[in-house]
Amino acid sequence: MKFCPNCGAKRRPGSRICAKCGYQFKNYKPAPAAKKSGKKKAMAIVIAVIAVCGLTFAFIKHHQDSSNPAIATSSSSQSTGNSDTDSSATPSANTSATAKLSPGESPKLDAASVIEYARTTGLAGWSSLSGTDFVVGIGKAAGDPTLGKLSDEGQGTAYKVAAASQTGPTPLVYTLDSDGTVNIYRISGDASAGVTPLKRIPKTAIANYLNQHGDADKVRQIGIKLEE
Repeated sequence: MKFCPNCGAKRRPGSRICAKCGYQFKNYKPAPAAKKSGKKKAMAIVIAVIAVCGLTFAFIKHHQDSSNPAIATSSSSQSTGNSDTDSSATPSANTSATAKLSPGESPKLDAASVIEYARTTGLAGWSSLSGTDFVVGIGKAAGDPTLGKLSDEGQGTAYKVAAASQTGPTPLVYTLDSDGTVNIYRISGDASAGVTPLKRIPKTAIANYLNQHGDADKVRQIGIKLEE
């Protein structure tokens, strides 16, 4: 106690009698302080009530939304729409692309490549070829000096090309050099003195040209039907 309960004067430390009014401090019994536990209990009750009310409101709202058909249908439609959007946004992979041509893949494809290249680039005589049915035969040197000469220049072999329905002489010929160069000819009349190729081109260049122009599928069709 720092002040006199009788007169209110400030009490000196250790004094038992008030210096102002003579009140004896030893007879003073202070009133017990008011307990604060009641206020704390009241605050706890208020907080608990608010929490219970909040939980009750959330439960009722959730129950109403779940039992409302319009809201349920809207949510389902939105979910389905999102799923459709995601699915359509993903492009499907194209697995139907034709494999590119490679020189030396097979003798028939090499022959088909020469035919398709010669006719699509407009080489004389070759450009008149049409369709996918062709015959490729090995030229016989006996009795044909021109084929004999070409065979000698083409590792001993000259390849004659004709449409499957063609009859009569075949003026379209090609040979292969040891380094992979293709010599494409059109023979007309007596060419025993020599024939200049219409085109000399490596097999790799033919394959690259056909791949770049999207002709690989057509070449494979010709190769499948090719007769030897």
